[in-house]
Amino acid sequence: MKNLIKKVFFATLLTLPLISGGICNVNPEYKTTINYKTFTQNSNLMTPRGVNTSISGYIWYDKDLDGIQDYGEIALQKIRVKLYKDGVDTGIMVESDENGIYLFNNLEPNHTYQIEVLLPRNYKGFTVQNEGNDDTVDSDVNGFGKSDEITLQQGQNADIDVGMICRCIAWIDVEKFTNDKDADYLKDAPVLKVGDSVTWKYVISNTSKLKVCDIKLVDDKEGKIDCPSSCVDAGSEMVCYKDGIVKEGNYENMATVSAKAENNQTVTDRDPSHYVGEKKLGCIGNFYWLDENLNGMQDNNEQGIVGIKVELYNENKQKLATTYTDNNGKYLFCELEEGNYYVKFDLPSAYLFTPKNRGNDIKDSDANSNGWSDIINFNGENDLTIDAGIYCSCDDYLVHPENYKKLKASFDLKTTLLMIIFVLIATFTIRKFEKN
Repeated sequence: MKNLIKKVFFATLLTLPLISGGICNVNPEYKTTINYKTFTQNSNLMTPRGVNTSISGYIWYDKDLDGIQDYGEIALQKIRVKLYKDGVDTGIMVESDENGIYLFNNLEPNHTYQIEVLLPRNYKGFTVQNEGNDDTVDSDVNGFGKSDEITLQQGQNADIDVGMICRCIAWIDVEKFTNDKDADYLKDAPVLKVGDSVTWKYVISNTSKLKVCDIKLVDDKEGKIDCPSSCVDAGSEMVCYKDGIVKEGNYENMATVSAKAENNQTVTDRDPSHYVGEKKLGCIGNFYWLDENLNGMQDNNEQGIVGIKVELYNENKQKLATTYTDNNGKYLFCELEEGNYYVKFDLPSAYLFTPKNRGNDIKDSDANSNGWSDIINFNGENDLTIDAGIYCSCDDYLVHPENYKKLKASFDLKTTLLMIIFVLIATFTIRKFEKN
């Protein structure tokens, strides 16, 4: 009670001159009228309460936001305070008086109590809780205006003070988003693929009643961030963007905004964001087929071949993996990081590889005559275009007729000589027969 009397004394001295010279409309503005079962306006607070069990406190405007009741900071009247008993809303509400004092008197002892301060719409919020080492001059409610629960004994008075922040104090807020996700904590971070693009969005809000200018936005990893304006009007916001490339690992960057208000007050705010950069892991495939019409392209009626061995090699042609084509002639190598690879296809006896790169890369063959693909520059995205077509070697003269020209010429010469010899023999035989 002595602390309460002291606070009333100082509040009385300070209130009038500070209200007239301040920049803030400290009169609370509530949207609704009171409809509680019991409403008490404080009176006769200075009368000793004897053994009464009670909760009281001092509500003030924490102008410098330090959470401490400083000389020069004014008491707030008509601030509404609710009372909870054993976790249940009692329906009892009081207002602070002209000295910033509220009181819940004649409470039943041996019960747990809690207060909740209702925030007027012209106030930003509540100052920091339990700042400093002197409980008689700090604020005892959290950011939602609620105190800790306390069990009162007979005759005990609980002193629960409340520091509040007026909206007319210059205020600035920055919220940072990674690919539109508000990931203040690593557990909320989006998982992105290394090498992909990432966009950070910075929403700068001015929730006070003062215009702020000379806005500077800096990202501790990305540097200075350009914004569309250097000022934000009261009650407005602006959005700034920064693009980057995803790096591997857990990535955290911190946005810091600073500005100067028209009352010459400097304001700042910070907000972190996170992402997890993972290496791209993809697959290489895809099809091994019988090129029946010998055109080097996968036609609709041509079937895949099952059970063909396919091998994956790195850029130094060191073998990494082996697989076999499935019932549809398909194969896959998956969980592959970015890098350079080769694919080598096995070849059944009596077959040859169809000519490669005859057309659309999705439909043509990519194996050379020895079954090797060209080097594959793999970026981590699935590449399902590495195919191989084969045909029967008995049809090779149709695929590579140039290899059979000499053979054909040789065949025609022999045929001609045989025909000449046949004609000569036939002629000789006929003439001999005629002589006889």
